[in-house]
Amino acid sequence: YRIVVAGENLISNKTGKKSLVVRKGINGTEEQSLGSSENDINCYFNSSGTEVLFRTEDKYYLSFNGESSQKIFNGTEVQLVLPYGVKAVLNGNSGLSASVGVSSFKDFCIMESDILYRIDSKGTVSRIAKHVTRAYAASDKKTIIYSDDSHNLYRINAAKTGAAAEMIVNGDCYDFVPTADGKTVFFLNKKEKGALMCRKNGKNIIELAEQPSSSLGYDVLLNGSTIAFIQEDEFYLTNGEKTNSISGLDQKILEYSAGSGYILLDGEKEILYSADGVKFIVVFKK
Repeated sequence: YRIVVAGENLISNKTGKKSLVVRKGINGTEEQSLGSSENDINCYFNSSGTEVLFRTEDKYYLSFNGESSQKIFNGTEVQLVLPYGVKAVLNGNSGLSASVGVSSFKDFCIMESDILYRIDSKGTVSRIAKHVTRAYAASDKKTIIYSDDSHNLYRINAAKTGAAAEMIVNGDCYDFVPTADGKTVFFLNKKEKGALMCRKNGKNIIELAEQPSSSLGYDVLLNGSTIAFIQEDEFYLTNGEKTNSISGLDQKILEYSAGSGYILLDGEKEILYSADGVKFIVVFKK
């Protein structure tokens, strides 16, 4: 089955509403409606397009493999808790739907408002935590690292029913990003002048830098394990044990991004690229 979201040209003649339908086969014409709305139907599809998480009139539904949709909760906006390297990409120009690079929404976590939920292997939704401000998934999709509104930082095995959350940072986490495996967490605090801190494999918390000029997210991680940051106009990389200043940069770095196999630096004079964080090449001169 392939799930297709209707655009402006597929408004129902009978109801005047936009419809989300299942169509069997690539060239099939038989359709089954999963939902309809007078407003846009906002959808997330899995990577194969066979599962969909969608919203109609502030209600969220799930449909797996073209089966009838099941309501999971009321809400205005859902955030997907994605593993490192996975992104949601808008489909077409309508902005009605997005594809997500995950094989299935089963065994998957989402956030609605400040509540963290998990969709289990049967499609049942259960609450994992509340008062959540931000959450990331480790590469196993089971381990979730999240912060709450009291600035605590936790790690939890969301796939284990009734599992207790492990506190990583007590009341001093104001921004954070975990490594892809979820074992190391980099975070910013306020007690130590907004320092960049690290807790690796449950060991003692250590300070890596004072007042780095960056916010933390997956887009500052090289290969899911090494964090990039700027301090006093110098560019650094650290894995939580060893911190290296990148030499040979004779200009101020305005912006940067990192990912799986690349670092891109936007400087005053040129844009530079690196695959390893050591050797940089100029890709554009300003």
